[in-house]
Amino acid sequence: MKHSSQTFNFHRLTLFLKCYIGENKRNLLIFATLMLTLPTLLVCIGTWLGQDVYDIQYPSYYDSDYDPQHWMVAFVCFSQAYLFAMTAGSRVFSALSTKHSRLNFFTTPASTLEKYIALTIVYVAGYALLMFISVNMANIIRVGLFGHMSNNLLMVPFPEMMGRVNYSFPYRSMVLIWSTFAVSISIFTVGSVLWPHNSFIKTLVAIIALSIIIGSLTTSSIVYKAVTLGSVGPRFEWMDSERAIMNLVIIGNFISSIACMVFAYFRLKEWEVISRW
Repeated sequence: MKHSSQTFNFHRLTLFLKCYIGENKRNLLIFATLMLTLPTLLVCIGTWLGQDVYDIQYPSYYDSDYDPQHWMVAFVCFSQAYLFAMTAGSRVFSALSTKHSRLNFFTTPASTLEKYIALTIVYVAGYALLMFISVNMANIIRVGLFGHMSNNLLMVPFPEMMGRVNYSFPYRSMVLIWSTFAVSISIFTVGSVLWPHNSFIKTLVAIIALSIIIGSLTTSSIVYKAVTLGSVGPRFEWMDSERAIMNLVIIGNFISSIACMVFAYFRLKEWEVISRW
């Protein structure tokens, strides 16, 4: 069995990237097509079904440039982006799901780092690019098809489709939401290298189970302190600052994302060592 050097080589990376895309172009094309069309379809259906909000019986909406379907568009685009983030993460190491594809993957002449970077480019960077195109395309097509219904049927700003929900800290809240995208895709990337077969379902079940356990323990701790001590613990004044809380969560999310991606890389290296035996 031929194995390549573990030193990084950019030319070898590009060759592996082209090879992987060529071998998986059908599945990648299906995923890209769904990601580009589903948000547009759902937004257009939602606009058509909810067109009554533009009738004259809602005169208050005509007093401003606010689109009454603003939050519908934002919710559909955000939820679809989040769903596809989880799906993209669970597909990163799909090449390990069967014995044949795993053998082909590990015998391809490229280092572990080169394979890891290539897969990250395809599924993580590719997802980010498609997400940007997809939600903006849905926005543009919606206005193009239904703009004649009302002067209030307007484009929804991209930041608000992607998480700018706190107007006290608009850009910080947007970064906060985007950091949750990073956490989600990195967690599902870990899931794909731990459980390559049916990765999405297994990772989702693991997250739900872990959330239930942590939630139960946290609730039990709070109840216990409230009953025995008369309070849930000391009060920290700095926690009263919404800005500080958001900063803390953002930092925690990005650190968690990096940790998950590093773990996924070393787990992939373990897979390769095992495959040699």
